[in-house]
Parts: sequence; structure tokens; C-alpha cells
Amino acid sequence: MMLYHYTHSSNVPSIQRDGLRVDKARSVPRVWLCNDPKRAWALRHVADSHGWALGDMACVAVDVPRAWLSRWRWGVYLCNRDIAPDRVRRVRSA
Repeated sequence: MMLYHYTHSSNVPSIQRDGLRVDKARSVPRVWLCNDPKRAWALRHVADSHGWALGDMACVAVDVPRAWLSRWRWGVYLCNRDIAPDRVRRVRSA
């Protein structure tokens, strides 16, 4: 399942090296992901929540099995396990 994770662009090198790790989460130890229709909402939400400028954000596209996910709300998913770097399909500026 192709999903998207938004983060600060300074985190991209470690994501490409180590993947998306649950121990890097600020609150609940999970990786937050969204589907394509929720990308605009997720970008604004993450930027506002962390106080980051939209231009400083990156979008990480990952391919994960549906079995790894729990749905938080429509289009927003949680993954309670690390997502390895080989599951990262692309990284783009947001």
C-alpha cells in the first residue's frame, strides 16, 4: 500500500539510511502515514503542529503491507513498527 509521511527536510538523510523509526516519534511511538487524498491536509497539519515552514518539509512515499497498519481515521494510518529504508519509494520536497 503506497502511503506518505511528512517530515522536516533535515530528517531525510537519516530516513534514507535508517528508514522511518517509531522511536523517533515525538509522542506516541508510531509512524504516521496518509493516503494520497489526505496529502495536503497532512502537510499543513505536520507543519503547524511542529512550527515548521511548508518549504522546509519533505514527503516520503513508502510501500507498506496493509497488515502493518491500523486506521486512525479516513486516509490516516498508524504503523507501530519501523519501516525499513528499502520500503521508501521516493522522497520529494513538499
